[in-house]
Amino acid sequence: MKASDLRIGNLVYDIDYYQIEVRALNLGGVFDDNGTWFDVDFCEPIPLTEEWLKRFGAEENILGIIDNMWVQFEDGEWLVCNDNDGVYDIPTIKHVNQLQNLYHALTGEELKIKNK
Repeated sequence: MKASDLRIGNLVYDIDYYQIEVRALNLGGVFDDNGTWFDVDFCEPIPLTEEWLKRFGAEENILGIIDNMWVQFEDGEWLVCNDNDGVYDIPTIKHVNQLQNLYHALTGEELKIKNK
């Protein structure tokens, strides 16, 4: 994982596979919500799963609707669609932080966990 893949607010795993929220970034490391510093080389992205889509508020199993974005699993890849049923020309979304970053880029807002 590279620091350039992360934004403040992203969720990742630390070296012990505990979920942390990135609260600050510096060259080569991240600070979590407890102020603990982690070398970014020891952070792991969280795989995007149906469970994670549900935590973000998706309402269906295969087709997740998060606000006005659809996230659909098709042919082994997550596809992100707008409310007009058009597929965005984006790379495959494989990790939670990638979905968080895409959502922010498209809406200007943070993707929040709604269902725990």
